[in-house]
Amino acid sequence: MKYKFCRKGIALYITLGLITIISMVIMRSFDLITAGFKHVENVEKINQTKIVVADTEKILAVLLSEIKNSDLLLAFIGAYPPVIDKDGRFLVALESKPFHTGININTIIEDKNESNNSDETPKIQVLKEKYDDLFVYIFNTYHIKDGELFLNILLDTLDTDYVERTMNSEIAIKDINFINGLIPNRKIFDRIVAEYQELSEDNEIQNVPWADFFIFTHINSETLIDCNFMTRNLAEAIKLEIEDIIDLNGDNLHQNNNGGKNKKSLKNLDNDDDINSNNFNNSDENDNSLAITCESIKDNKNNDIKNKFNIRAFENNQSQTYYLLGTVSYNANIIEESFNFIYDLKSKRIVDLELVQ
Repeated sequence: MKYKFCRKGIALYITLGLITIISMVIMRSFDLITAGFKHVENVEKINQTKIVVADTEKILAVLLSEIKNSDLLLAFIGAYPPVIDKDGRFLVALESKPFHTGININTIIEDKNESNNSDETPKIQVLKEKYDDLFVYIFNTYHIKDGELFLNILLDTLDTDYVERTMNSEIAIKDINFINGLIPNRKIFDRIVAEYQELSEDNEIQNVPWADFFIFTHINSETLIDCNFMTRNLAEAIKLEIEDIIDLNGDNLHQNNNGGKNKKSLKNLDNDDDINSNNFNNSDENDNSLAITCESIKDNKNNDIKNKFNIRAFENNQSQTYYLLGTVSYNANIIEESFNFIYDLKSKRIVDLELVQ
């Protein structure tokens, strides 16, 4: 059994630093906004958001450059108290969430190697072998009646052709607005689940906590899994050996690591759902989906599995692409706006953006 110190001091340092930087940069944003766009409300709304997005990028570039290890990152994740200017004219709130909590659903498929394939022959795409046992675990654990049908619908969505693996497995044939080749958000994945449920009459599919295992994003390249943010469900599914970790107060540290701070948005402080859109909210809000820590799977017996699935802790270095999810909500000139974003720590850029409706 291992013991670990809590990170309250680190969290306070990060929180104070963030509030200070936001205060300085956002107040500059408000001066630009009020000076430039008072005359046209629609133009003002667009330009306000553009300025706040640009300044959010600058804030994160400054602050995250100081986050050198996973302890500081863990302290940073969460929602921060809103910052308001002295006259109460401009108010802004920031929430950050982990991105690397599971397997990128877009990367589970690969071209099948066939020696007799010519350049003119369409390539057949199949499930990567390393994910076979994972889906077997999911189907057995949650009593899915026809796992093969579900996989066929899933893979027919991820491939780029319109050839059915089995009858009715190509949603795009029935829906001309449905696009193959990517599952960019949870909404599209839920459409796959609904399609399977209708064809199989298997209601058990709704009980699978998919976000315990996968992330849903526009990014279609391999992404790492951060062992400080992955769930116990995923760890058990891929057969990692987990050792419980107890802190000095005797508390189990296997808790949800999506941020320990109070998560309330500026847009609606009574409703957390308003800041969670389909593109950026990967959570199933399952209290039983406990997170593990890198410390709890550090046994050398786990090395092969961690290498196989690219499981590691955050390291602040230029060779590692690492993303964070975030939500910014602000109120200026009686206009309220919120936007979700994905921030790339390597390029120091916001690489995906979505306005919250």
